[in-house]
Amino acid sequence: MQNVLEVIMATSEKNDSSRKAEMIKQGTIRKIAPKVYTTNMEDTPEVIIRRNLFYILGQLYPRAVISHRSAYELKPTAEGDIFLTYSYTKNISLPGIKVHLLQGPQGTEHDMPFIENLYISSAERRTLENLQKGRARSGVSKCMPRTFIEENLERMLQINGEAYINMFRDKARTIAAELDMVEEFETLNSIIGALLSTRPTEILTSESAAARAKGEPFDSERVHLFGTLFQALHNEQFPYIDEPNVENSAFRNFAFFESYFSNYIEGTEFEIEDAWQIIETGQPMPARNADSHDVLGTFQIVASRREMRRTPTSSDDLIELLQDRHRIMMAARPDRNPGMFKMQNNHAGDSHFVDCMLVRGTLRKGYEFYQALEHPFAKALFMLFMVSEVHPFNDGNGRMSRLLTLLLLYRSGYIVGKYVSMEMLIEKTKETYYEALQNSSIEWHNDKSDYTSFVRYYLGVVLKGYNEFQDRIEHLKYRKLSKADRVKAVFEKKLGIVKKSDIATLCPDISETTIERTLKELLEAEIVCCEELLESHVYSACGSDMMSDVLAYVKDQAVLLTGLVNAQVIRTAEMMDMLCIVFVRSKKPSQDMLDLAEECGIAVMTTPLRMYDACGILYSNGLTGNGSSNG
Repeated sequence: MQNVLEVIMATSEKNDSSRKAEMIKQGTIRKIAPKVYTTNMEDTPEVIIRRNLFYILGQLYPRAVISHRSAYELKPTAEGDIFLTYSYTKNISLPGIKVHLLQGPQGTEHDMPFIENLYISSAERRTLENLQKGRARSGVSKCMPRTFIEENLERMLQINGEAYINMFRDKARTIAAELDMVEEFETLNSIIGALLSTRPTEILTSESAAARAKGEPFDSERVHLFGTLFQALHNEQFPYIDEPNVENSAFRNFAFFESYFSNYIEGTEFEIEDAWQIIETGQPMPARNADSHDVLGTFQIVASRREMRRTPTSSDDLIELLQDRHRIMMAARPDRNPGMFKMQNNHAGDSHFVDCMLVRGTLRKGYEFYQALEHPFAKALFMLFMVSEVHPFNDGNGRMSRLLTLLLLYRSGYIVGKYVSMEMLIEKTKETYYEALQNSSIEWHNDKSDYTSFVRYYLGVVLKGYNEFQDRIEHLKYRKLSKADRVKAVFEKKLGIVKKSDIATLCPDISETTIERTLKELLEAEIVCCEELLESHVYSACGSDMMSDVLAYVKDQAVLLTGLVNAQVIRTAEMMDMLCIVFVRSKKPSQDMLDLAEECGIAVMTTPLRMYDACGILYSNGLTGNGSSNG
């Protein structure tokens, strides 16, 4: 909205000129264009004019119609041109703006009222206007390119359907007769006829329009997005890495963990031992047939060296590859239409994916960019983005995009995916992942997007994978140690807080029970009562010699560390449903206390550590003081 205090227009009122002359003399206003004054004494005339442009135009040219290309853009061109249909033809210069007045009918019943006294050409009228023939004025054409008009009509047909575009054509015919644009309507009629395949299609100049006429339309906005990503990846430099490891055992381990974690991210969770049993036997778990086959299906793809070496060599091959792998992955879920592209549109939150009728065409156009990329890593990134953006299936799109990316990385020599699940790393940083995608899409409509954020994020994921892989390799030297000693080794290698989940990642073959037993051993504690209770889960710890504090602050299922040795400690622990008492500084409970603890079902240990040290060790292992767990 214009600032009426900032811009003052000249009027035909008597004495208006002398009144404004006096105000100029007083320094309260200044003239910035013919009939245009301002109270703003700081900003440049160009800035003020642009800020109040439509108000000024409405005052200077009442009932004018914002027409031709300006009716689409609703702003001046980059060169400052704006086009209006008015009662006469003339070019007017304002600071920073070139107004092109074109003689023609002013606002009609079909046009849309706009700010002040201005109108905007209706959708039908502006389409006809932009199909006019004529030379460019001052180097800028009043009309949008023919391809733009065709793409706009194709998009209209895609969104609203054939019935709507036929009504659009009928209304345009009426307006053309009223505005003497019969020739322009014939051009419009030919374009719509070609889009509907009722007229020759050779006249179409737009790729998206021609594709629709041939029966395989695509999402032009997504293809534009793919082109922007292509430019970013094409200009990046990535290292080439040779494949150093071809051992069958490593290949099979990679296939297992990739299938396990790829499905884990999608919500299909198994214990590692159960998943391994499914893979080894080829038999699903009872009551989890579909989930089991999801893991098996992914494994069949990743464990096949033939499939791992297969990359698309044509757009037809890409479509066949996607459908084949989806058919294998989703074989146990017939309700998800394995191997078939979606028949209805899908979305995730506010993100709407490619229209179901445009999947094949959009994938074919995307493949053109994919094949033009040289470096395999760039190809992998592009494939991940393209499949995710299209979302061609009803279900399994995430697994499919990650799988294709993984295979391409594998072909590139980035073998880390054999040993560390890239999917799991993305899941752990999904907020950053979505942020990187969002940052990379800013201003893509204007060809100003920067995909550096997305590329850097994924490179960071790969680097994180290599770092974790290094940690696991280093940990292999402890394999001859006992499980308890291997857990201790994790603490020796890590700085800061170590969570149970960290231990489980580095030692996937060690059960949670063993880990929890080891945590007790880290206290150098002697178990003096109820050892069998050590398999119970605890979620918090409390250190205090004041039993009143314990009663006030401790949550259920807690460990109590104390230097107070009397029966009241046992009674307090019982009242608070605590599972374990650790006496610090080598304090020894009496036999009566141990008998009472056994009666109450409370494990008792004693440690030579001071309370401060013991609490610190338990806290570093995920036991907090408020009943929550970090691990």
